[in-house]
Amino acid sequence: MITNIIFILMILSALILDLKSNKIPNYITFTGTIIGIILYIISDGFSGLAGGALGMLIGIGLLLIPFMMRGIGGGDVKLLGAIGAFKGVEFVFNTFLASAIFGGLIALVIIIYKGKIIETLKWCFMGLYKIFAFLVTRGRMRIPLMEFPAKGIKYPYGLAISLGAFLILGLEVIQWEGYF
Repeated sequence: MITNIIFILMILSALILDLKSNKIPNYITFTGTIIGIILYIISDGFSGLAGGALGMLIGIGLLLIPFMMRGIGGGDVKLLGAIGAFKGVEFVFNTFLASAIFGGLIALVIIIYKGKIIETLKWCFMGLYKIFAFLVTRGRMRIPLMEFPAKGIKYPYGLAISLGAFLILGLEVIQWEGYF
């Protein structure tokens, strides 16, 4: 119970700061990671150290490629690592999946709000056509793809991570098995 309260406070702090400044500070993520691993050790003994450390590494690893491609910030990566340190591998993986769904929905709403939905759909269908033409002609037909119309539209991904973490925590609290 106390672990969940501290976990919620960490997520809320990260969310508020990300929405306010587009940054998740290290003092939130590093403190959360350390507290998460300590609480894991207290509850599971030294096997908890392995569980917390592995959860942290998996959390970081899941967002490493989007970070390297400059799709998300380092604070988002470290936040998912802190979530893994608190709750372990299964929880952080499920949070990652839920965050991806929430992130896609948030992006869709922003694209619609900015009036870029038609251009984005055209771009998607043109991309599928390009792949189909490439496969059918065995690489002989190459069609240039226009620039992505929603390029440059950004939002703090900490929002999607927080929503994903709260959803998975809620499902865990009500003990709903097999949610992903």
